[in-house]
Amino acid sequence: GLNGQPLVNPEKDVCLLLRTSGTTSRPKGVPLFQDALINNGAILAASMQLKEADVVYSVMPLFHIGGILGTILCTLASGGSICCDSEPFDPSRMIDALALSQPQPTWYSS
Repeated sequence: GLNGQPLVNPEKDVCLLLRTSGTTSRPKGVPLFQDALINNGAILAASMQLKEADVVYSVMPLFHIGGILGTILCTLASGGSICCDSEPFDPSRMIDALALSQPQPTWYSS
């Protein structure tokens, strides 16, 4: 084990191995670096003018870079909050989910 020590990943190291769908060839794993993901999250947050008061309703799959970066990491970079549904995405439930979610979402990505 870690014997109580924090798990530390240097910023220039790989932090995520994302699988591709293989649209241009065979599926493969793409190594993503921690500093690149953090910087991209900050750039997206700034470009969308996200603030600490913002709450994203995340319906993007978290095995996809759009779900990871385009909703989760950019929201964390802004200091905002994240709401995720406990069920698979169903468009017929989305209006109720947006209306009933606490905290109340200020934006969503789908």
